[in-house]
Amino acid sequence: ELSLTHVTASGNISGSSTSTLSIGGDATVNDLVVNQISASGNISASGNIFTSGEISASGKIHSNDEFILKDGGSGPTDDQLVRIYASSDDGIIDVYQNGAVKNRIHGNGVSYIQGGNFGIGTTTAGEKLVVEGNISASGATTRVTAKHLTGISSITSSGKLMTFDDIELRDGAIGGDTLVKIYDSNDDGIISIYQNNLEKIRLDGTNGSITASGDISASGKIYSNDE
Repeated sequence: ELSLTHVTASGNISGSSTSTLSIGGDATVNDLVVNQISASGNISASGNIFTSGEISASGKIHSNDEFILKDGGSGPTDDQLVRIYASSDDGIIDVYQNGAVKNRIHGNGVSYIQGGNFGIGTTTAGEKLVVEGNISASGATTRVTAKHLTGISSITSSGKLMTFDDIELRDGAIGGDTLVKIYDSNDDGIISIYQNNLEKIRLDGTNGSITASGDISASGKIYSNDE
């Protein structure tokens, strides 16, 4: 363990993987490589600060460049896990998996999540995005694009609701019985109404037909151009 009051070095300060550097005052160095750093004053480095242990401070920790968390070591060749840095005065946080960026939070750019699932209001997200609660969106053009929307109690829109596949109404749960299905077949619209998961009524846009396995009753008139 090395305890100093004031350190000024034009070169590097290096220690073993078990060494601890304690500084009671200020330190100004080029590169600093130790296991653990503890200082009651300031540490200023024109190069890099590498540590495989802890950096503790009762005040602020500043960097004019980057903060990098590496996998288990303090060397520059170890895999990066988290990187906090600046790009054109904008802050960026990157989270890595096997040396590749998977998740990014950008202060003035594109943020994304590619690794794992994302939960809002829950810690057990089983899909790419799981929201426990209400979703509110506003703006001149508001659009939600998703492959599947499940587990939503209600959808309210002052504009259009569009889908490029199917709309299904189920009985109270994601895996519940199908009640109504609106879908397409060869660019023709179809509405099917079910009972106990069996189709009972179909409105088919292909030929304009209505088919039913039971009776059809009407309080008004029923017209036919045929019979």
